[in-house]
Amino acid sequence: MTANEVPGGLGAAGRTADLDTHRKHVFDLHTAPAKAYSGGRLRNADEKTFPILAGHDVSGVLVRLEPGGVREPHWHPSAWGLHYVIAGTGRFSILETEGYHEHFDATAGDVVFLPQGSLHYFENVSAEDYLAFLVFNTSAEEPRDDIGLAASVNTIPHDALGAVFGVPPEVFDHLPRKIEPVTIVRKPK
Repeated sequence: MTANEVPGGLGAAGRTADLDTHRKHVFDLHTAPAKAYSGGRLRNADEKTFPILAGHDVSGVLVRLEPGGVREPHWHPSAWGLHYVIAGTGRFSILETEGYHEHFDATAGDVVFLPQGSLHYFENVSAEDYLAFLVFNTSAEEPRDDIGLAASVNTIPHDALGAVFGVPPEVFDHLPRKIEPVTIVRKPK
């Protein structure tokens, strides 16, 4: 499968030539700019790229994780997410309030619900690309609507982290001090 193909013959390549694809209700997601990262990429359908969504508090993102790709642990303070797996196998962890958590794998055809405010991550555990389409009840583009774990940890003083984890503050001295989104990374081999 090439980077622009979607399983099942979806997308511009599978459309009949006589169909008018220049209507406001149709958006070829593969024309959206790809945000590339070391372990994969994102393509957004939001009110900037798909104007009909303006005012509806909805957005979508096509996520592609290469083998070994990891979506940074993060949470969405103002949105829930519905995550439809198109190809590959994703490993998830979700942490909700009061310590409730789940750890599971999702494969093609599965739908995963990510509650608003829940800490979660997913990674590609298959030998092929992991492809999923996510829908959010926010008009913000991904990843601008989330708070990532790396930046979160880096905003907290080391003595406070040490107290929380019950270890000396120096344990956290090797963490990078940059406060910027990580978004998608690749696991070292």
